[in-house]
Amino acid sequence: MIGLFAFALLIGGALGAGSMAVHVSGIRKTISFSEDLAISLTLGTGLIGWLMFFPGVMGYLTSSMIGSIITVSCLGIIPLWRQFQASKNDTPRSPFSFIEKILISGLAIVITFDLLEAYAPQADADTMAYHFGTPSLFLLHGAIEFIPRALDGGIPLLQQMGYAAALSLGGEFTTNLWLAITGWTVGVMTFIVTLRLTSRPWALAITFLVMTTPAIVYGAGTGQVETRAAAYAIIAAYAIYIAIKEEHLGFIWIAGIATGLFFGTKYTGLLLGFACGIALLMRGQNRLKYATLFTIVTLAVGAQWYAFNFYHSGDPIFPILWGVVDYPANFPWTDAQSHRIHELYDLAESPVTKNFIWFFLYPFVATLDPLLQFESSKVGLGIAWLLLLPLAIFGAWKLGRNFFKSPAITFITICLTFYAIWFCFGPSQRVRHLLPVYPLLLIAFASLSHHALLHWRSLSVPYAIAIIVVALIQMGGQTISSLKYIEYALSNTSPSAFLRNNIVGYDVVVALNTLLDQDDRVLLADRQWLYRVEVPYFYAHPDLQNEIKLLANNTDPALFMAQLDDKLITHVVVLSSDLDGLGNNSPLQNFIETLHSKACARIIHTLDVPQWASRTLKPSTQQIQVFLIYKMTPDTCDLK
Repeated sequence: MIGLFAFALLIGGALGAGSMAVHVSGIRKTISFSEDLAISLTLGTGLIGWLMFFPGVMGYLTSSMIGSIITVSCLGIIPLWRQFQASKNDTPRSPFSFIEKILISGLAIVITFDLLEAYAPQADADTMAYHFGTPSLFLLHGAIEFIPRALDGGIPLLQQMGYAAALSLGGEFTTNLWLAITGWTVGVMTFIVTLRLTSRPWALAITFLVMTTPAIVYGAGTGQVETRAAAYAIIAAYAIYIAIKEEHLGFIWIAGIATGLFFGTKYTGLLLGFACGIALLMRGQNRLKYATLFTIVTLAVGAQWYAFNFYHSGDPIFPILWGVVDYPANFPWTDAQSHRIHELYDLAESPVTKNFIWFFLYPFVATLDPLLQFESSKVGLGIAWLLLLPLAIFGAWKLGRNFFKSPAITFITICLTFYAIWFCFGPSQRVRHLLPVYPLLLIAFASLSHHALLHWRSLSVPYAIAIIVVALIQMGGQTISSLKYIEYALSNTSPSAFLRNNIVGYDVVVALNTLLDQDDRVLLADRQWLYRVEVPYFYAHPDLQNEIKLLANNTDPALFMAQLDDKLITHVVVLSSDLDGLGNNSPLQNFIETLHSKACARIIHTLDVPQWASRTLKPSTQQIQVFLIYKMTPDTCDLK
């Protein structure tokens, strides 16, 4: 009951915070209650995380402070309630058609799968590592701390601060429900905007396609932030279109708030900000005025994490500007570390050349013939955009010059600008990084396709069937990924058994929580354990941090021992070898074996851990790896 009460409080706080943003903008009289509710909820889920930043940096990140802020935010619901009262006499909508009922049924199944995922313990590796792991550390210390670790440390953490609020008030169950709601905002905004631009069947169809997109199926129920960012991108693009069309300054405020929330969610929010700026400068008599206001609001909302990074490292987008800006003396980063990051991205994240040909080929190749590095087969965007592309082109042709006044041109401009910058300058070519603008593309294509079918009605039924088939195929993928959640909900499986079957090496976590106490501190190099470890730890990724030097060129065991002592580390977990004895020959393994031979460490526990590539489709035979838990023994250490 406490978890549900906390969840209700969070939703109330989100609606209130978002409602106040809408109220201040002055757009409330120009939008329907459903649009008001959708925008308020979506913005509010981000504003909760935005609000948590301030007590966090001041060292007051406590449950009482979080609860007070959320409770006060609930007061913002009052103007939203007045809007609801005023909308009671709105004209009722027509009954649902057969096609619409099919789409609604499909969406109901999708929501059911999402709720089943929320019911199960969280087991996603990235979520365990930092989406939940980092805010848990902040809550433990009562403050936000700068983590000098690339990719998952010194980054924008707005969404994670929202998770911190949920974890603090209601624990993991509340947070999983919060993930479900924030994951649905992209579907809600897709429906609202598509409905405004086309028709109800199109709105339901595009929403169905969006919510069954593999990347969204993967991300909506986990802490992955791209899905939440996509909802902000929809609001920003739609608000810009309306602002230009109706010359309403209030929508620029909304666009700036939404883009600022994306800024605070992920570095790629910078790309959306630039893309929205281009879209604003392309049209309208007030383009400079609008672009200036948009920039001011965006920075006011979204600059806090960049200022935080700058204060601690000198680099607002740590560690991207290493070698360009001055870092503080003795900052734990080096040229070798920076080079290693770029090397990893070049080898593992960017398989195709950044040239003119690949600029046009990438979307098609990533969809139809995905390379492993694209991750399209697991968390791709699907083929829905290809299905709609021919019809959208025909619709644009039929619009003629009016195409340049349509909402599609605004959405497509933002999508293309975002994609161009990302492809040319982005360090990673994983296709899910395009997810924040993918729903925009589908909405744009839907608006053009809707117009096309007004002139080509004979294709209405075939396209409707094709859309449903594609959506059902995508939903089939979601069904497969949800099997473990269905099994958990329908069986007597314990949470610990579920975690053991879905987190590689979970037995190591159990052992650490049993053998160690709060006076100990363990060094870990496996990210998927972090949130579940209940004793103090230090995460020493060999490539992403330099506080514990673990690059291959670091060969001094005495330095390693000194760094462990500096971080008050008492225990170390090491992947020793496969059962065939080949081992992994990592610097960490080499260091700890040397220290063991010098009486600087001793083995206190050994675990045989099964490995698998897929948590959903586990093979009948599994590779076994051996993990060793060492206790550091500095009193007997002899490194001379």
